[in-house]
Amino acid sequence: MPNKVKPTPKQRAAFENIKRGMTKKDAMLKAGYSEKSALMAKQNLLETRGYEELIKEYRKQLYDAGITTDVLAEVQAEGLFDQDARVRLEYLKENKKDFGLVPNQNFNLTQVNIELPDWAK
Repeated sequence: MPNKVKPTPKQRAAFENIKRGMTKKDAMLKAGYSEKSALMAKQNLLETRGYEELIKEYRKQLYDAGITTDVLAEVQAEGLFDQDARVRLEYLKENKKDFGLVPNQNFNLTQVNIELPDWAK
């Protein structure tokens, strides 16, 4: 029997926070991670063996509850034909992400204000 990695309490708390819709950074901060660790969520949480184990457990729970990839696909397909155009648009966005048609948008926007010298005005 392989040695199963147990998620840490912080990993478990961050995972639950992410499931509730929090950003990775906020989820990690609320779980007790430092600001520095939360800024590097990929290395300090998402790629850890404990977190990967949590994902496996969650997938099994979903499957055991009858939520299979077939069910999810059916729901997505139904959403594409909803009467409300806004609902259809949201489902379309999700489908595009699922098929990898939308580039990953993990970036932060930073506003920089530059004051021009008088001669440039």
